[in-house]
Amino acid sequence: MKHEEQKAKNQQQKSAQNGNEEKKASASQNEQQTSNAEQVTKQTAEQNQQAKPEPSEEERKQFEAFMQQIDSAMKELDDARKKAESKLQEAEKRAEVYQKDLERFKERNKNVETELSEKITSNLVKALLPILDNFEHAFSAMPETEAKGIRMIYEKLQQTILDYGIELIPAQAGTEFNPNLHNAVMNTQATNPADEGKIAQELQKGYKFVGENGKIIRHSTVVVYA
Repeated sequence: MKHEEQKAKNQQQKSAQNGNEEKKASASQNEQQTSNAEQVTKQTAEQNQQAKPEPSEEERKQFEAFMQQIDSAMKELDDARKKAESKLQEAEKRAEVYQKDLERFKERNKNVETELSEKITSNLVKALLPILDNFEHAFSAMPETEAKGIRMIYEKLQQTILDYGIELIPAQAGTEFNPNLHNAVMNTQATNPADEGKIAQELQKGYKFVGENGKIIRHSTVVVYA
């Protein structure tokens, strides 16, 4: 019985010893694998370093020359941009000047057209006014019954003149005398001091272009109270 127990005990000790040896062997193997991996990494780094040699002096010079060309091209591009912007600004300024010149030309042309139109109309009206004056003189020398038909022609002719933008200058008796509109050919004594400086009688009708500052075609001929 004791012999069997001793035998079993010896087997256990032997198994434990074998287990320790296996652990030691495994640890030694891991250390060896780690060392091999580090060695392989080191060799790979050395190979990579050897595979990428330092650039030669000629290659560096070529690279520097290339970079200088890039810088020069960028500078030329920037100069071209600045010149283009400058030319654009000059063109915009010239366009503004041309636009103002065109507007002034249009305004001058418009004024010239207006003046020319007024001159033509004024000359036409001046040519017709003596005819109207003759009609008015005739009315004062004939009975109203006989002047009726002639008055229709007179009124039609006068309306034609007015349709050209012409208006009669107000010069009825009692109207305030205005030297810009009226031409006083004689004075008459006023019976009422309040009438002094006012029109006593219109001798010849006056005409002007429509508007407060319309150009005078012919002043009204009047008698003024003094």
